[in-house]
Amino acid sequence: MIPAIKWKLEQIEKEYEIETSFKSSVDFSNINDYIKILLYRIICELLTNIIKHADSDLIVMEVKNEQKSFHILIFDNGKGFDYQSLNYNQTETGFGLFSVKERLDSIDGSISIKSKNGKGTKISITIPEK
Repeated sequence: MIPAIKWKLEQIEKEYEIETSFKSSVDFSNINDYIKILLYRIICELLTNIIKHADSDLIVMEVKNEQKSFHILIFDNGKGFDYQSLNYNQTETGFGLFSVKERLDSIDGSISIKSKNGKGTKISITIPEK
């Protein structure tokens, strides 16, 4: 999974001229393929949102393992948004974040988004080890 994430970030750098940084200390060999695919799709959806909406020139991603959970942190230095006003049940807020939340719910995962207008966005995804 790590090579796929690195490849995706390299493609973003080439195609969109957005600087990326990636750090991981996680071995995904003991995670089943279904969850790996699900996580990759979630990451791709979040990266797509950054490309489409953030007007960012930097994406930083870190994957780590702590307290029997996997954590994926994604930060961008873009324009940010008012996350509190989003309603996951309304399609006009974007199907992307709704889809991410539904996928995470299916594996007992969670997402936390912190964003301020003009200050970028920090996304934290937590998935329990199984």
